[in-house]
Parts: sequence; C-alpha cells; structure tokens
Amino acid sequence: MARDGSPNQTHYWSSRATPGVSLLHADFKTMNFRPHTHDSYVIAVTEVGGSVIRSRGDEFEVSDQLLMVFNPDEPHEGWLGTSDRWRYRSLYVSKSATDLIAECLELDRIPRFNSNGFADRQLCRAFLRMHRLLGSKSDAGKLRESFLDSFCALFERHSDKRTSRDRLRADHALLKKAIAIMEDNYGDKLLLDDLGAAVDLTPFQLITLYKRCTGLTPHSYLVQIRLRNACRMLRRGVSIAEASFASGFYDQAAMTNQFKRTFAITPMQYALAWRPADSVYTH
Repeated sequence: MARDGSPNQTHYWSSRATPGVSLLHADFKTMNFRPHTHDSYVIAVTEVGGSVIRSRGDEFEVSDQLLMVFNPDEPHEGWLGTSDRWRYRSLYVSKSATDLIAECLELDRIPRFNSNGFADRQLCRAFLRMHRLLGSKSDAGKLRESFLDSFCALFERHSDKRTSRDRLRADHALLKKAIAIMEDNYGDKLLLDDLGAAVDLTPFQLITLYKRCTGLTPHSYLVQIRLRNACRMLRRGVSIAEASFASGFYDQAAMTNQFKRTFAITPMQYALAWRPADSVYTH
C-alpha cells in the first residue's frame, strides 16, 4: 500500500539494457485517468483484473487477453469499470528506442498502430516475460535480445509498417558462420549487435535466423555452447568454479542454475558421475 494511504501500488524504473525505455508495474484498486497523452509509445499488458479505456472515440474492455498499444501523443483515458482491481505492466518507449526497432526491421520510418488493442495471447505472454526480465538482474545481452524480439514481433504483426528488407540469404551458411563465432568466443562477452554485424544481419534478423533454424534465440544457443564446454571441462576433472568462468558464465551460481534447468542435475552431480572410481574430486 502506498505511503499516502492509497490502496494503489506502483513501481516505475528505467531500463538499463535499452536506453529510452521506462517501465511501470502498477496495481490499482481505484483509478480514474483523465484524458492524457505520452510522448512515447505505450504498451500495456494486464496481469490481474481489468479496466475500461477510451481512445479514438471508442471504449473497450481491457483484460489479460488484450495487448494495449498507444501511439505517441495519442489521447486516452481510463477507469476500472466493473472490475475492482487492475494490475498491469506497461512500457514507455521513446524515439531513441523506436529508432533502434526501425533499424532492426530496416524501415525507412517509424510505424504507427491503427488500433489500440490487439487480441494476441502469444504477444501478451511475450511482453509479460520481457517486462519481468527487464526488472531483473539478467545479463544485459539477454535483456536487449528479449526487448528486440518482443517489440519487433509487435511491429511486424500489428503496425502499418512498410518494410524494405530483402529475403535472408542462405540461412544455413549464415547460421554456420554465426555458430563458428560463438564457438570461438563463448568465454567472452558476446553482444548481439556484434554477432549480427559479423554475419551482415540486423539483431532482429539474427534472432529470426536462429529461431527459424534451431528453435532457440542466439542467447539460448550460446548458453548451450557454454554448457557443452563446461561439461567437457568437468569430465576432465576441472573444478566447477573454473569451468564456470572459462565457459563464459557470470559466476558458479549462474552456471549451476542453467545446468539444472537444462539437464535437471547439478554440475556436481555431473562431475561426480564422470569421476574415475579411484580418484578424489575437489572443487
């Protein structure tokens, strides 16, 4: 509960991974937004309850099935309506961040949206995941990748964009080149932009390439390469801490977490399984 006695709670912060993006996590028990505008794009996803929004002369019910989008300087207002609560997450995306999206999609202008609500459950889930991730202490590369993946999907599906992007060249040849770079540099801080530039693709094109050919994002694929290297080292008797660092993980805990999520066992369990019967393992 807010310190002023209001039953409403809000948390607002700026994204450290993507300049020009700020975020709000709000839980309203009372609400009456008078007509107002923002100088940025606003995207909002409901977690609990709902509200009523009026924009462009129309009113519509907001629920967890609807992704809300407002263009910069587009007036809108809202209230709770029949709901007794509205908990939601929203993002405010300034021109510097939308310029990045337009560049990734190779657009000659920043698109706009011809509707304020899209019944797109997949994107709702994607934006909720991305919003929560941007509020975490995850790797900056993973945060940036999640942001671009979600927003580029939104602009591609629902904006009035006109893209000049050519068809992707020789998918498997590009993928092979990108994977080779990952294999050579998995222990370093490998940035999405740098990897894309190395294979002549925008960050979004690179994400699309990996997802189309492997079913994984570049970051997820890189994690798998790091895990495979860690496994090789653990089989040779290298300590867990050393294997974590050499494989490019932030620390031993980060590798352990990824190890358990991928293999359902800990690095220690894996190392012990490969330990010779007459040896002593230290870590």
